Amino acid sequence: MKNIVQKIYFQKLTPVVFGILLITVGCENFTETELPRTEMSTESVFTDEKSTEAVISGIYSRMISSLGFAGGYFYSITNQAGLSSGELMSLRPPNAFQDFTLTSDDTSISNYLWNEPYSYIYTVNNVLEAVENDNHSTAENRNRISGEAHFIRAFCYFYLINMFGDVPLHLTTDYQKNSTASRTDTKVIYDQIIKDLLIAVAYLPEDYTIYGGERIRPTTAVAKAFLSRVYLYTENWNEAERLADEVIRMDGIYALTEDLNQVFLKDSKEAIWQLKPVRSGLNTFEGFWFIPPGNFAVSAEISDELLMAFESGDKRVDDWINTADNGQFSWSYPYKYKIRSGAIVSEYSVVIRLAELLLIRAEARAQTGKFQESLSDVNIIRDRAGLSALEFSTSEALLQDIYKERELELFAEWGHRWFDLKRTGRAEEVLGSRPNWNESRQLYPIPLDEITRNSNISQNPGY
Repeated sequence: MKNIVQKIYFQKLTPVVFGILLITVGCENFTETELPRTEMSTESVFTDEKSTEAVISGIYSRMISSLGFAGGYFYSITNQAGLSSGELMSLRPPNAFQDFTLTSDDTSISNYLWNEPYSYIYTVNNVLEAVENDNHSTAENRNRISGEAHFIRAFCYFYLINMFGDVPLHLTTDYQKNSTASRTDTKVIYDQIIKDLLIAVAYLPEDYTIYGGERIRPTTAVAKAFLSRVYLYTENWNEAERLADEVIRMDGIYALTEDLNQVFLKDSKEAIWQLKPVRSGLNTFEGFWFIPPGNFAVSAEISDELLMAFESGDKRVDDWINTADNGQFSWSYPYKYKIRSGAIVSEYSVVIRLAELLLIRAEARAQTGKFQESLSDVNIIRDRAGLSALEFSTSEALLQDIYKERELELFAEWGHRWFDLKRTGRAEEVLGSRPNWNESRQLYPIPLDEITRNSNISQNPGY
């Protein structure tokens, strides 16, 4: 893997592309210090099925072990978007995401929320170009790898546009094209995301057998589940309902986990897609970050607003929220993941789960006038939480109930609350009284170094 034959000089590489070089080898313990300081290759990686497989699997390993983007740690979408939405409050203020004081030169933006997903995009573009010219793999393997590459690209662009709005659309490894690309309209990128996911649906394996039965790589159902979310965000209610329904009806594979304490275990039947921990001595970064070490207040607490939103008797308070007290003050923290550290891995990081699909179907049905069916979906979630069933009153009240159930069910998971407030037009209403808030704060700033390198990239308003 370390034998380099084709030179790509670093002076031609942006930091985004350089980040690719840490992923391309696909080895879990490959470190930056092992890279040559002046040149790197991509051609030698794609010499057989095993090497191509290593590149793809290496992306998932990098995601789960990263300090940012998808990893669940301090700089992840889960934490930073949670602070922006107000469901979390930093125990180490001030925090720019919470206080809406982000600036374009903030390295947490460029390093973890921009460069990292773009590095995965570059890698899968490289994979797709290699697969197209692949003469050594079986058609079945080429299709699966292509499906995974398209899925990962769609996954990354979904989060990029929901954090930054219009962003450059890179569909090639061509340096000249990528380094001068201007921002692409969000609608166009959503069209590309849908196209990529439809390819993934066609090419990915039908079940998890090839992955040893673990839900750690995308399948057709994973792609359908994520596509249903994309259709929800783009207000294609009929397709959002249809695809969510197809996955929900896979009774033998997916089921709500009645015991809330078991939802985030590695063998949870509720999980649709998980990331498998690879760091020695750790389970998930979510557990490591949110669960305090002893009585030290170092991470984030659940906000009073979120705590007060729960009804009396909600099991999610008892099972998914814990409290700590250091003698000076007490705080509540997310406790969906129960393990802070430990060599025995029993929890995987859940990216998509069945409860979200039920709420997607509920919202899509409410938007198309299927009120009783929608209410039934909401009440499935409420019943598991130990709450009484809701009754239909008005369509607007039903939608508000769905939004509330999303807030309570999906808190501290992948920025759902932050993105929901924006896509449903409620950000101003909910966050308008926060210090430094204005409408422009619904998007994070484009990193200054990207604008400096590429004069075709403009900044978001207000920064």
